[in-house]
Amino acid sequence: MSVPVPSILTPALFRQLLRVFRDTDRFPDVTIQSYLNQAGTDLNSAWGAPGTVGPPLALATLDYGTLYYAAHYLALDERDVRAAELGGMPGELVAPTTSKSVGGVSVGKDTRAVTAQDEGAAFWNQTRFGVEFWRRARMVGAGGIQVDAGPFLQPAMDLVNAQGQGVQGQDAFWGLFL
Repeated sequence: MSVPVPSILTPALFRQLLRVFRDTDRFPDVTIQSYLNQAGTDLNSAWGAPGTVGPPLALATLDYGTLYYAAHYLALDERDVRAAELGGMPGELVAPTTSKSVGGVSVGKDTRAVTAQDEGAAFWNQTRFGVEFWRRARMVGAGGIQVDAGPFLQPAMDLVNAQGQGVQGQDAFWGLFL
């Protein structure tokens, strides 16, 4: 079970860091706070501990993830608001343009870029904030490397297990450095 870890971000700090969201009429505090809360629920302790407000301000991995997560949803929300104001359909997926033509008017879109769930980042490819979130999420998910030393590691594994320092499911190699 994942444990939610709150970020240090507030709507005011969020606006200072991403000035494109400074318009309080277009991006009300309550909306920003709801997406910050959603990030707090969706991002677990693997993202690490929050940073500190300061001085100096020191954002941690969790804070950057929360920042770009919330910004992605705000940008999609704003796109939907603008579409509805113009009589369009809110919630429509917008794919990146791959080609354009002027004479005869033709526009090519890469719909797979925002719908291919088997490739992971599809949903996040809809905004530059989502792309940055996905980049950071992949780093968080990368974790450490696992080294297999085969039979040369057996004495070390026995030692770790005998001292009770090993963790169930953890490679004994890493247990040596506990």
